[in-house]
Amino acid sequence: MIAWLATPLASPLGCGAATDIDSQTEALRASCSGAAGMSSVTDGHTHDICITEQQLETLPESGVVDATTIADGHSHTVTLSQTALQRISVGQTVGVETSVALGHTHTFTLHKGPSSSSSSSSSSSGAGPGQFGY
Repeated sequence: MIAWLATPLASPLGCGAATDIDSQTEALRASCSGAAGMSSVTDGHTHDICITEQQLETLPESGVVDATTIADGHSHTVTLSQTALQRISVGQTVGVETSVALGHTHTFTLHKGPSSSSSSSSSSSGAGPGQFGY
């Protein structure tokens, strides 16, 4: 069962040059001890995020707000409630939508531990889903 927690944040960020997303993604996946995920593909790009083991263990009452990796010159914000963190910490899968940046959002499907999953796009561009497996 996936619990979808859409957060309607609006924080448009400036656009810049694209970064080396492959090395950034690889480093994030290797260093994440909690729940790492790749977003849905929107406008031809994805983002990654790591919810740390510490965040999953402490379950902050206010939840967490984390930034995604940078792709195509921008990042997004992901907001997870304490309930969402608790669900992830016990092995459940949680879906969350990012903040809006440059007129679009992404969707993450997050869960703890090694496995593979996919996310669906929430963009008007009609791009296909992103996938991750760790």
